[in-house]
Amino acid sequence: MMTKEEIFNDFIKKVKWDNFQIINVCRSNRDNVQSFSFEITDKQTATNIELANKLSKENAEIAGRMNRLDKFMHTDEYNRLSDKEQRLMIIQYNAMQVYADVLLRRIDEIKERL
Repeated sequence: MMTKEEIFNDFIKKVKWDNFQIINVCRSNRDNVQSFSFEITDKQTATNIELANKLSKENAEIAGRMNRLDKFMHTDEYNRLSDKEQRLMIIQYNAMQVYADVLLRRIDEIKERL
């Protein structure tokens, strides 16, 4: 069994050799003793997690835009637009929906690799 010092040194070596990446650090203080815990993973998994998070954020932004456009499309102001402008907005909404669906599929694909 490894000592605490050996475990810590092994951890530092692995992180320094770029085999792993720290993805979460927790710090606690009990009875005036500080302790840290680290969640680490291999670089590829960390990259996949980061990409999935980025795509999720992008999807949330698209969903927000879609909601605002949908609300606008149910207003009197929208009804006063020309037929052509209304059709273009419908096309825009549908394109955003396809984009959001593709983002979700990509996120699912990444999560399957985790």
